[in-house]
Amino acid sequence: MNKTKITAILLAICALVGCMTVTFVNAASNEGMTFVNDELYTTSSPISKLPSTYEATVKFPKGTSASTRGGVIAGDFTNMSTVCFSFEIHQNGSPRLYFIDSSKTAHSFIFSNVNVYTGEWVHIAIVKDSSAKTITCYVDGVAAQTISQASPSSLTLTSKACIGGDHRPENEQYFKGSIKNVGFYTDIRTADEIKKDASGSYDKDNLLGFYELTAGEKKITSASGSGPEFKSNNHWVEKEAAKDYAYSFAVVGDTQILNQYYQNQLVGLYSWIESNVESKKIEYVIGLGDITDKDQVSEWTLAKNMLKKLNGKVNYSVVRGNHDTVEKFNKYFPYSEYGSTVSGSFDGTMLNTYHKFTVGDIKYMLVNLDMGPSDAVLDWANKIISENPDHNVIIATHVYLYHDGTTLDANDNAPASKCGGINDGDDLWSKLVKKHKNIVLVLSGHDPCDQIITTQTKGENGNVVTQMLIDPQTTDRNYGGLGLVAMLYFSEDGSQVEVEYISTAKNAYFMEENQFTVELAVVEASAAPIETQPAQTEAQTSPSEEETAPVETNEETTNDQTDKQEEASFPTATIAIIVAIAAVVTVVIIFLLKSKKKTK
Repeated sequence: MNKTKITAILLAICALVGCMTVTFVNAASNEGMTFVNDELYTTSSPISKLPSTYEATVKFPKGTSASTRGGVIAGDFTNMSTVCFSFEIHQNGSPRLYFIDSSKTAHSFIFSNVNVYTGEWVHIAIVKDSSAKTITCYVDGVAAQTISQASPSSLTLTSKACIGGDHRPENEQYFKGSIKNVGFYTDIRTADEIKKDASGSYDKDNLLGFYELTAGEKKITSASGSGPEFKSNNHWVEKEAAKDYAYSFAVVGDTQILNQYYQNQLVGLYSWIESNVESKKIEYVIGLGDITDKDQVSEWTLAKNMLKKLNGKVNYSVVRGNHDTVEKFNKYFPYSEYGSTVSGSFDGTMLNTYHKFTVGDIKYMLVNLDMGPSDAVLDWANKIISENPDHNVIIATHVYLYHDGTTLDANDNAPASKCGGINDGDDLWSKLVKKHKNIVLVLSGHDPCDQIITTQTKGENGNVVTQMLIDPQTTDRNYGGLGLVAMLYFSEDGSQVEVEYISTAKNAYFMEENQFTVELAVVEASAAPIETQPAQTEAQTSPSEEETAPVETNEETTNDQTDKQEEASFPTATIAIIVAIAAVVTVVIIFLLKSKKKTK
């Protein structure tokens, strides 16, 4: 066999190796990713810098109606009052770039000369040149339309970025087609650079992040650049209902958005609780304030009528939030009508009360504190808690925990001291909570968060205090009123609590992170009274980072490590295949050379 034939065989084998490698790497990504409104891919923090160039490869089903809005490719739109960007497909398959600046002014750029509703993969790029006051849209690397108009040069983004949707109620503008990849650049890309990008040859200069999207992924990680990770936030969890428990408490966070905008869901929330009192062994329904949004008579009337559903069926309590005025609270929940439902009051109103009750062999005392209570109220609370050391104390108040797991202080957003109250969350900790061995649980709302934030902190007696933030107001706003209730299911000795966050509107479990179990440091029934400690009037620091730590963090770390191992194994497998094929090639060459010698 001559050298020409040998060379031809080797080239064919090398070509085969190249094809196998490309197919192995790209087969899945070629399918792209589709999206649904119930699942949102978000970053853990806002994007650090506003991009100047936005790129994506997208595909819509053939025959997509021109009236259909294709949806958001990437963006962080929350509402008309929040700074944002949105890279999306509008009606008629037209790419769109949209901004809201710091003055709440909207900037919309729709490229009506472009239509991506072709049934084929299309690479689109939008380049924003603020200095030239132009925005240009490229299709498959070719400039298709330029709009001469000023656009924001920079924005301070505050919302989590999303791929395939955004923060609108019920994620209504989720992407209706498929996305293969998304890229962001801080520079103004040239036509030649965009042509290379369209061919799949992305460079790393000025790259914020480039993302390959594959069906079924739960995390979308930047293939290059320093872009943040987008993680699936699949809101609905399939799980078995809690069953091994002795009794439960139902906790209702801020209902203000339901009361103002989604009254049917508020009715449904209390109807659900009413119908599940017996089946779920509900012993208490605990409210956390912001009963109303605008403090309107209609809101107070509806709230009171809903709570009346529970009369004679289960104990319930309410506290005032910063959206609820003292005047209206006292009018609609007067002590003359509700005083018989509590064991005592600070001043003969329902603003600050306590209720002692027993479930099985466990003695409880629920202490309801007004929003940002005064030092005099905290002195009173210290006294009654100290006088009942054999009771497991649960404190319910509106402002206490912040979404980062620390107590909410004067430097955080909307502290009680700036909302008409006096003592902030850190003050409540230092002046009350940390002092008592029998305070086992603190519940609060006020700071909106999709997750139930749970923190466990050691008090000065060495006991662990569990603290929970439960506030669905923004969740209700973003997803159209879910009617969320936090169900706390207790073991017979009260030490173990299984938590479920349930949407009563959808009869579904909301977010995997909100379904968990936590241990409570219950007190012994034989505990003796201890001397009352006076409340401290000097502001003290909140728990240190060493003392305070959110629970249930190991699982996410483990999953991240597993993902990294899986990612690492991919190139290793590719190399192994290439090495194996190279070995075969070597054997073939040797065989051919030997054959050649024998022929000679």
